Amino acid sequence: AANAATVSPAVDTTDGRMHITPANLISSWHRATEAQERRQTLQSMFAQVSNCAVHASLPAVLPLRDEGAANHMRLCDASGQIGFHVFVYGDGAGDETFRSTGFFPRQSRAACEAIARRHTLHPARTFFLRQHPQAIAAGVFHNDVIATSHQHYFIHHERAFIDSQAELERLTDSFHSVTGTKLLRTVVADDELSLEEAVGSYFFNSQIVVPQLQSSTAGAAAGGASSADRGACMVLICPRQCEQSEHVRQWIERLIAAPDNPLAAVHYVDLQQSMA
Repeated sequence: AANAATVSPAVDTTDGRMHITPANLISSWHRATEAQERRQTLQSMFAQVSNCAVHASLPAVLPLRDEGAANHMRLCDASGQIGFHVFVYGDGAGDETFRSTGFFPRQSRAACEAIARRHTLHPARTFFLRQHPQAIAAGVFHNDVIATSHQHYFIHHERAFIDSQAELERLTDSFHSVTGTKLLRTVVADDELSLEEAVGSYFFNSQIVVPQLQSSTAGAAAGGASSADRGACMVLICPRQCEQSEHVRQWIERLIAAPDNPLAAVHYVDLQQSMA
């Protein structure tokens, strides 16, 4: 599903429509043929939604290579009505990323910009971050292997992005100015969780959710009552591999216990088929 398409809800677009662009997946020869089928499926699924536009994939040319939502994040206020879109791309000037890493970046900035224009996203609420070549070399083929987010919380590895500090500062300032809510950003240091551990455990491929019914035992599940006391409400859903690594598990427990994030608990699930 992460590679199926990039989706922009109607509340975020200037034309008031929901926009969906299926990924062209041309970086992977064995998947490039999926694009047309995905579009047909999405058109069928959303046929009864009058204000929804299911576009064709971007043209199948290398400068517009697109891998879908795996390289896209949406941040928002608690109501969900004010959204900020973060696109992550891997290419830089020339082809130095490929020369330095041996891996071909799968998402291009040109593709990100084309989708943002097509989806009529507000430029002031749209941001572009470049993947760090060291992350790509370590096996980070998509942004969702090195960063994750939910609502006003954004967590990423310190080597997730390169030459993006100004854009991150613009995102932080704009989010607070427009929503009145502080964007909480946790930057994971390499000495806390190495790139190799992050990729091997798939920690950043975790999902963050806010349960509809808050359990009184959520704090205890996180390792203490302090999380409830500080208003923590989000739950982290991690691959079982994170639990099986003692170092990663202990680091997650320290993360949840920290006073500067909204995480209240962690649940581990078996994702072995995906991991394999």
